[in-house]
Amino acid sequence: MYSTYLGGSLDDAATAVAVDSAGNAYVGGNTVSTNFPVLNAFQSHSNGAANANSQPVIATGDGFVAKFDTTGKLQYSSYLGGSGDDGVMGIAVDGAGAAYLTGFTSSADFPVTSNALQRTFKGPSSVTGERGFVWGDAFVAKVTANGALSYATFLGGSQDDAGMAIAVDGSGSAIVGGLANSTDLAVTSNAQQGAFGGNGPSGFTDPTGDGFIAKLSADGSTLQYLSYFGGSSSDAISGIALDGQGNVIVAGATTSTNLKTTSNAAQKAFGGQSSDTPTETMGDAFMAVFSGIATIVSATPAITSVSNAASFASALAPGSSAAVFGTNLPASASAGATVGGQAAQVVSATASEWVIVIPSSAAAGSTSVQVGTSAPFAITLSAYAPALYSSNGSGTGAAMVSPSAASYLPGATITIFATGLGAAGANGQPAQLPAVTVGSTQVSVFSVTPSASSPGTYQIVIQIPPSTPSGNSAIALSIGGVTSPSLTLPVGAISGVTIEFVENGASYLPGFSQGSWVTITGNNLSGTTRIWTGADFNGNSLPTSLDHVSVTIDGKPAYVYFVSGTQINVLAPADAAQGQVPVQVTYNGTQSNIVMATESSFSPALFTFTPAGGRYAAAVRIDGQYIGPATLYAGLTAPANAGDTLELYGTGFGPTTPTTDFSQIFSGAPPTANTVTATIGGVAASVQFAGLVAPGEYQFNVIVPSVPSGDNLVVLKVNGITTQANTYLTVH
Repeated sequence: MYSTYLGGSLDDAATAVAVDSAGNAYVGGNTVSTNFPVLNAFQSHSNGAANANSQPVIATGDGFVAKFDTTGKLQYSSYLGGSGDDGVMGIAVDGAGAAYLTGFTSSADFPVTSNALQRTFKGPSSVTGERGFVWGDAFVAKVTANGALSYATFLGGSQDDAGMAIAVDGSGSAIVGGLANSTDLAVTSNAQQGAFGGNGPSGFTDPTGDGFIAKLSADGSTLQYLSYFGGSSSDAISGIALDGQGNVIVAGATTSTNLKTTSNAAQKAFGGQSSDTPTETMGDAFMAVFSGIATIVSATPAITSVSNAASFASALAPGSSAAVFGTNLPASASAGATVGGQAAQVVSATASEWVIVIPSSAAAGSTSVQVGTSAPFAITLSAYAPALYSSNGSGTGAAMVSPSAASYLPGATITIFATGLGAAGANGQPAQLPAVTVGSTQVSVFSVTPSASSPGTYQIVIQIPPSTPSGNSAIALSIGGVTSPSLTLPVGAISGVTIEFVENGASYLPGFSQGSWVTITGNNLSGTTRIWTGADFNGNSLPTSLDHVSVTIDGKPAYVYFVSGTQINVLAPADAAQGQVPVQVTYNGTQSNIVMATESSFSPALFTFTPAGGRYAAAVRIDGQYIGPATLYAGLTAPANAGDTLELYGTGFGPTTPTTDFSQIFSGAPPTANTVTATIGGVAASVQFAGLVAPGEYQFNVIVPSVPSGDNLVVLKVNGITTQANTYLTVH
């Protein structure tokens, strides 16, 4: 993603790094360069380095701290040090983007702040005896998110001490680990080890003394905890972390054979150390966990706003998908959400946003939302709050459309997505069908289906008006006298013979099988509009062309039943192919684009009556009565009763016994080779007959079981595959 130098003309080194929740990176280290790149610095220049007499082996110069954003752009960079040697050894970041630093300094003029815990340097400023490096005092500092120095303090005694690792707890307190040669650290009364344990080993010229752990108040002015941790030889803490329970985990190195271990220690005895070097040796690694030091702050969840999950406006309705924004929200849906005291379905949950579904049974008017233990947040529900989902998820711009395309041709059948259609019935459908306009034209709505993968969302299948001009047309949805905010629908220009979609001829969904009806939509598909007649047949053979229009599926001629400029209905030819196959139309010798469509062994679908968006199955009682709500076809339709035998019709139910030649007119009604089962309202219904009665058309005689009055979902199944999940029978 990015890689960068960070340095001046002399020696520079990064020794610590941390990252915040937004992905910004924080780096600390030391620099001898006087031209180190600074930006928005609280200390813009180098204060120097220890001289060769004070630090004969290596000089570190000043410490530094820098912040980079997620693209690698420098946000701030600053020196941190005095006239001796200084270095940042550990860095941590809190939730607000403040950086906490620890390290060492041999500078008596290190830039401590007025509120510092320890304002006076206590340690050595030059090497003593045979020591090779002077640490001086440890220091702790805090830098705000924009690069200002919040506090800086010494932390040490009369000998060499250094901070090597740092963490920050929920209260903003820095917790530091490091090494201490000083026997006079200001240990607190609650220290786990109140006395210096020792130093060594014998002849070791760079001992580290004991490890130490310290906790400072959030403003850096008070020492809340300080303890040694070590045995009779050299020990040092070089790593520190906090867990969710407030425990402090430290790790480091020890040459002490008597470092305190617990009864459950993975290794209770010292393993050994090298005897080859007189200057430094590591001995064993160690790890220890301390409780009761870090502070856990349980942040109170708070809701800051609730909006429609599609439009992000405040309009909400029963059944709506709602976006709940806040701070410190539970990150798990198990915390639960309620609307007016009723449990709400949780779609997703993060610490800053929940998506919930407002219960359909919620009453319109003033109510409130709660997430976990948050305080109630007042909202107002309307009967309807329609909103279309946008493709970019912002609630503005282009509408979300399936299938996804750069533009859609006039006459195309597409699926759009919406929420806020009001309280749904037991079948999951809204109480009334919405109206959709593209430009200023109301369009045909074929179906409205609850989304199985996105609760609170409806999939609405519409046809773009054939007369729609190219460009970005406004699209909006209305229900119950309320209109959604407008989005845009990119409409392309018609050019030549063009296929837009290939769909099942009954369900208008993707997928067909050999011998099933297929609907092809597009533009300039034909110059006439008609169905086949007896004159189009060659004996018993079905026609493969009507008025110079022909279709191939997987390279094989399909049987053409209906042609028009924007739609063709064909019977799929015999073909054992599975998966994606090419479909192409030829009109007057001009070939269309090739569209890949899904072919399978079975593609069961029920034919439906056209009104009400194809919601109701095309069903006829055996006495000739059409079945449906009385308002579906006024004076012609009526609800079914339990015990009625109904004839249902479908396509894509597979082979028959005996086998039927799909290319020919046939006699009789051969039954399906595979058993067909049915449910109405989730209750098993007896299938008395299942067979092919016309090219591509199957008939099913089904007895209505005892089910609740109203619209009941009807589902047929063959070979484990079910018909479309949005077709209903009305039962009295």
